Amino acid sequence: MKLLRLGFCLALMALCPMGASAQTVAGQISGLVTDPSGAVIANAAIEVTDLDRNVSIRTTSNEAGFYVVTPLPPGRYRVEVELTGFSRFVLEPFPIATQQKAALDVLLEVGEVTESVTVTGSVQLLNTTSSTLSGVVENKKIIDLPLNGRNVYSLAALTPGVMGRRPALGITLEGFHSIGIFTVNGGRDSSNAILMDGVPVTMNSNTNNMNANSALPTVEGVEEFRIQTNAYTADYGRSGGVLTIATKSGTNEFHGTLFDFLRNSRMDANNFFANKAGRELGTFQRNEFGGSVGGPIIKNKTFFFNAFEGRRQRSQQLRQFTLPTDLQHSGDFSQTLNAQGNLRVIHNPFAATPDSAMPLFCWEQAAPAR
Repeated sequence: MKLLRLGFCLALMALCPMGASAQTVAGQISGLVTDPSGAVIANAAIEVTDLDRNVSIRTTSNEAGFYVVTPLPPGRYRVEVELTGFSRFVLEPFPIATQQKAALDVLLEVGEVTESVTVTGSVQLLNTTSSTLSGVVENKKIIDLPLNGRNVYSLAALTPGVMGRRPALGITLEGFHSIGIFTVNGGRDSSNAILMDGVPVTMNSNTNNMNANSALPTVEGVEEFRIQTNAYTADYGRSGGVLTIATKSGTNEFHGTLFDFLRNSRMDANNFFANKAGRELGTFQRNEFGGSVGGPIIKNKTFFFNAFEGRRQRSQQLRQFTLPTDLQHSGDFSQTLNAQGNLRVIHNPFAATPDSAMPLFCWEQAAPAR
């Protein structure tokens, strides 16, 4: 019975919404409520409604006329403000981006509550509540822009000061293409922080001093993301850039996608050196396929969203290797020559004697087998 109660409590905690913190994707709306004379209005009822999910958050203005509504996931909202003796104020749609702190001052006109002043369309072009330098890559860019490898981290380069970094020698992957390496304002990529829905997915690596991530979301599952490049709060604990991804969630309408992207060598050109050597272009074929579906479980209350993406890749590569000759297989290195045609010196690794004139060892030369 105790285990059953514990399981029920854990499930309830998972379903209950948690309070917003600085590292979540949620935004907020705040501002002053005033009358035509400029005097502040206290106790005005404010309701902010998600237009896609019909979920509302309610609050009231305080004695100074100030209000704040949070947390607000990225989306489109309707803002309603009303008080007895004043016309109802309605604003829609009011878009909120990832981690956006939007300022909205409300002017209530004298009149009846049954009357309303409706404002259609409003976009926050200037951020007056935060000194953080950042940029948002919205869903339209994520879906419409071409992505070789379908890596959403590549789009971070749309933000000023962000660029990909070529990994150290010996690593064939470059920059964003597969593991999401990028630098912000010339800083180290290992100083970046990557969060998905507020959860850190940054994965530090000691190999070649690279920094990667433990999660690569499918393009179909990303709503948008924000990358902060300077003057962000100390909550993140890093000195590079901070990239926060907001994943999609279901709405009151069922939506789904299916896709299959093909890259084929038949549409590629051979490189100059291969053409000069008379070598044909190697075959290459990559299929990136999948889909997504989302909708309501309980309308206006609970929603679901699932996404899947797979990759199948077939390629042909030309490599050159040096293989031992029959003489070398038998232990005879008398015909092992260097590029100048001279006999290669073979050393016996088990016959080494210290030499004070040498920094390490003086190796005894072994006579070639005849």
